[in-house]
Amino acid sequence: MQDRTEEIRSVIQRYPLFDFVPLRIEDAFDDSWWTIVSGSSNIPKISLKLGKEGLIADGRVGSRHPFNILIVRCQDLMSLPK
Repeated sequence: MQDRTEEIRSVIQRYPLFDFVPLRIEDAFDDSWWTIVSGSSNIPKISLKLGKEGLIADGRVGSRHPFNILIVRCQDLMSLPK
């Protein structure tokens, strides 16, 4: 698969109200990436309950935290009709 990050970044730059934050699944496991994105070294520890239907996260994360936003987007996608 071709990496189109820079192409997307150039499109988003046209819209000053949007911040482009590229997310890659492998970054979710990198503590230094979380520190850069969140601006804090206080990295939340979250556990996922994969045995249940849907994607349920346990942990205390603010609603604007990148991981929480990602969870909400995944839940939105899973709720779409197949």
